[in-house]
Amino acid sequence: MSAANLLEGGFRSLLICTVFLATLINFIVVFFIQANHFATMFRRPQTLLRGRFALPDGEPFISIHVPTYDEPPEVVIATLKSLAELDYGAFEVIVLDNNTPSQERWLPVQSACVEFGPRFRFYHFDNVEGAKAGALNICLGLSQRETRYVAVVDADYQVTSNFLRMAVDTFRGTGAAFVQFPQAYREVDRDVKCVADELSDYFNAFAPRANNDSAMLLTGTLSVISLQALKEIGGWSGTTVTEDAELGVRFFEQRLHGVYNPTIVGRGLLPLSFKSLTDQRRRWVTGNLQTLFAMVGRKGLGKAPAGFGTVVAQLTAWPVFWLLPIVNLAVFAWTGVDAANVATIRDLSALTIIFAAISISARLCFDAVGRSQSPTKIAAILAVKLSLAWTSSTAFLPAIWQRTVAFVRTSKDVKSVSRLRLDANVWLGCLGLLCAAAYVRSQNWAAVLACLLVAGTAPAAFWVDHRLRRYAAAVARRK
Repeated sequence: MSAANLLEGGFRSLLICTVFLATLINFIVVFFIQANHFATMFRRPQTLLRGRFALPDGEPFISIHVPTYDEPPEVVIATLKSLAELDYGAFEVIVLDNNTPSQERWLPVQSACVEFGPRFRFYHFDNVEGAKAGALNICLGLSQRETRYVAVVDADYQVTSNFLRMAVDTFRGTGAAFVQFPQAYREVDRDVKCVADELSDYFNAFAPRANNDSAMLLTGTLSVISLQALKEIGGWSGTTVTEDAELGVRFFEQRLHGVYNPTIVGRGLLPLSFKSLTDQRRRWVTGNLQTLFAMVGRKGLGKAPAGFGTVVAQLTAWPVFWLLPIVNLAVFAWTGVDAANVATIRDLSALTIIFAAISISARLCFDAVGRSQSPTKIAAILAVKLSLAWTSSTAFLPAIWQRTVAFVRTSKDVKSVSRLRLDANVWLGCLGLLCAAAYVRSQNWAAVLACLLVAGTAPAAFWVDHRLRRYAAAVARRK
């Protein structure tokens, strides 16, 4: 055998060993994530720790921060109108428009703030760095001196009149560093209830358990935070694109516990298209994994503090990690190589996809029992998750590579909604069908099933996009 053949054979063996090791690690990661999700569901609740902050008397002053960027003015004004109707005496509203290029977007909001009275203050700044976190830090500096709590409300969220009173009552009972209310959605009909239910999965499955373990993270809007606690940990950080989860982790590390109050005190708009939904999911996956890696980098994997597993479960609620298995199945479907080591990689890849799908389905079923959800509803939620599988499987790459990513807001502009065109899901669906056909010929039924799951992402994406576009049309008609 020539030296060239030996070198080629050695390189092939090294490549296969590397792919096998990466595939095995990928499966282990998926296994432990799903196992931790189940463990979080069934873990015995800890004693809810009492916060160390003084309990508020009367009506402590609350500064409400509404950061906006290039939002439709009518959406923001509707939010401000709901804030003007709050059943609470001691509050202000700071509306901070950052970097919006067109005055037509923010001038009407500025005029509305004047009409709503002196409680409302509007600011427009250009060249704000740090995206939403940077805007929120500016809001902190603009808050009145008597501020004791700050509340964050996204530009599209219309709150109930008892929002602040509910928050203060929760602080009064717990002395917590922050109170987090669930995100909910308005104008939801039967068509898009599946999307709303999928987005609410976090608040149904993870938030109550995190609250029981004194390990609740912030989720952005409808957060009310002790100003003292916020100053203690240095304010908001723009190091990740999920500044809310990152802040929650720093609270957890300093043992500054928050409380989850499941009462719905505000409703926002759903993403208006499948692209907006995938942009949102990509930001959640990337930012939360960036936050997780930063936390592990600071604390290591030594003796984990109480509640650590619950924090990890929250930060890994969205990724799926199908990317490498899909690549493996696609490559080995057409190479014709049937060596034992290649077959092991192929089978492990199929197992990873099937295991993830079964685990997520089983968790949803177990969690749905207590709420008497119908099988049809569970199937609809799973269809939404399947449509997002590719996004949830690729968005981890920037976090692995430690790459800084741009903050992409979820558009609430009905005028920008467009029909889903050929995108990654379509090509992925075609690839899945072709690979399934190839594996039918070799009668590898596990690979066939895995490839059919991959192929299902395409019709699921069109199904979700169709419903979101109808939702966007309905929102436009109601304006």
